Amino acid sequence: MSLLQSIKVGPRLSASFAALLAILLAISASVWSGLSHIEQSAQAIVNDDASKQQAAAELDRHSQNAALLLLQIIATPERKQREPLYASMDDANRRAGDVMQRLKALPWNAGQAGSLQKLAELRAAYAKAFSDTVDLVEANDPEALAKQYGGQTRPALQALLAATAELSAAQQRHMNAEMASVLALMSATRSLLLACSAAAVLIGLLLAWRVTRSITRPLEHSVAVLDAMAQGDLRSRVQADGKDETAQMLRRMNAMQAELAALVREMRASGDMVASAAASTDGSASEVAGSVEKQQTEIHQINGLVGAFSAKLDRAAATASQAQRQARNAAELADNGQQLIETASREIGLIAGQIRGSAESVDALRQRANSMHGMIEAVTDIAEQTNMLALNAAIEAARAGEMGRGFAVVADEVRNLAARTARATREINDVISAMDAQTSDAMGRIEQGQREMARGVALIGEIVEPLTELKRGATATVGELDRLATDIAEQVRESQSIADSVSAIAESADESLKASQDASRNSGKLREVSAALQAQMRRFAVDN
Repeated sequence: MSLLQSIKVGPRLSASFAALLAILLAISASVWSGLSHIEQSAQAIVNDDASKQQAAAELDRHSQNAALLLLQIIATPERKQREPLYASMDDANRRAGDVMQRLKALPWNAGQAGSLQKLAELRAAYAKAFSDTVDLVEANDPEALAKQYGGQTRPALQALLAATAELSAAQQRHMNAEMASVLALMSATRSLLLACSAAAVLIGLLLAWRVTRSITRPLEHSVAVLDAMAQGDLRSRVQADGKDETAQMLRRMNAMQAELAALVREMRASGDMVASAAASTDGSASEVAGSVEKQQTEIHQINGLVGAFSAKLDRAAATASQAQRQARNAAELADNGQQLIETASREIGLIAGQIRGSAESVDALRQRANSMHGMIEAVTDIAEQTNMLALNAAIEAARAGEMGRGFAVVADEVRNLAARTARATREINDVISAMDAQTSDAMGRIEQGQREMARGVALIGEIVEPLTELKRGATATVGELDRLATDIAEQVRESQSIADSVSAIAESADESLKASQDASRNSGKLREVSAALQAQMRRFAVDN
């Protein structure tokens, strides 16, 4: 088992693509680094070396222009003619000074900085010699001028021109060297890119070949095994090494092949069993058909008996249902009579209660009337005493004569009032006595009514008990009849179910007879099919 086969196909492809991507990233990084160096060198050439070369060329041009102007100044005899030349000379010197300042502002290495410093010193020496020469020109001293120009000014000018030319040439050589370095770096970068690209292509091809081979080789093997299986050879096995999806599929294929081989072996055994069973079935099919025909006749006889029994049960169920309805009506009548009697008993009880209340009220009235006898007797005594007092007062008033006349009148009135009070009390006493007699008579009648009510309630109670027994018996009878009707209905349902079952059995017997006849006819076909099945199973080659 190789290392690639221990990795699943998805991670394997992902790892291959990741490796290719890493190589491409490395190539891109290398190319990017080379291009960055090239860009930096090109920028240095453009920004620094070209500026230095341009400034050196301008300085050389301005220096040569100054030398020509100096010769013109020396050769010009008139002051006025020299003034424009002086102005041009000053402008050339100023421009040369500006260029010199630009050169100093640019970056220089140590050797170039020394050359630039020497150039500055030569410009200073030339400027001093030029100033002395101009002074001699203005002094109009040809001999001293010739001596100054030949001894100091011209050597200083030649040295300055030589230095500027050397600076320009050196800067040109440096820029050429930088350009050569950039070209060499570009060539190296191009070579690196080609080498990395070739390596990436080779590695990609190797990875693609290895990964593809690790996937296709097991598949080719499995295709060969499947071709053999399609031809009926179930003995070959697939070598399933590794842990990837292909190995899992091959292991499943081995399991499927083993299952198919086991199935073929079982089908072979089953075919042999079917063949033997078909041979034995052919002989017994006719016997089964005869037995089924006999069973069919007996089942039809049973079906007729069950139908007659079911009809009798239906009539019994109808009779039980009618008796059940009559018993339920009797129970309802007894229940209604009991309820009416109980209602009458309750009403009589209420009336008896009201009569008892009336008796209590009449007795309370009689007692209050009896209590009023004492009060009336007291009032009568008071009236008699008042009459006596009024009589005594009248006697005393008569004795008093004229002085007691008014008092005598009052005494007469009091006596009359006492007499009327006595008469009223006697009348009230008579009324109370009559009320007492009447209330006593009413009490007697009420007590007689209570006794009659009690006897009525007792009689009603005696009637209720038989009605209750009647209701209880009717209810029990209804319950028994309900259970009887339920049992009969259950028997009817069971008999109907039995009849249905017998009918179904009869139909099944008919079908069984047909099936047995069909089985007898098909037993020959079964032998033919089993023979064909055995022939088909012999096409497969399996291990024993």
